[in-house]
Amino acid sequence: NAQVCTMVSVGGADIDVPPGEGGPPNNDANLSLIAYERCDGTVGGQLQDTIAGGIAIHAEVVCLYVSGKDAWITAAITHANPHSVFGDDYDGVPINIRIRDNGKHKDDPPDQASFWFFADSYSDCYYQWEYDLWDLNNGQAQIKQR
Repeated sequence: NAQVCTMVSVGGADIDVPPGEGGPPNNDANLSLIAYERCDGTVGGQLQDTIAGGIAIHAEVVCLYVSGKDAWITAAITHANPHSVFGDDYDGVPINIRIRDNGKHKDDPPDQASFWFFADSYSDCYYQWEYDLWDLNNGQAQIKQR
């Protein structure tokens, strides 16, 4: 087993979207993410996003790229509930999300995350897309590298 060289985690209440820009504040219920890259280059982890109203997705991390305080993650959906919201069965479909760790000091700005979006491929995280970032006012993001 290779040691972990890079770790990205997010936990807590979801992003705080300003009213009029996608929904009421904290319109997503919870975002949980752990993504890691072992020193041998293999990647793993999980993403769980629960949206207000009981809609949820679970995905397995397949790509992780970190540059400074930003992380780009691609994951493959393993479960979407309820399927009726997403139409067809989306198991295996890749999604992208972007995370920013702004620090842990009380004077630092809030950590941030994007919404997740359907991806074109399992290696999309290397493109470093510029998704809008929203404050995690009730959550914490951490990026750790050896």
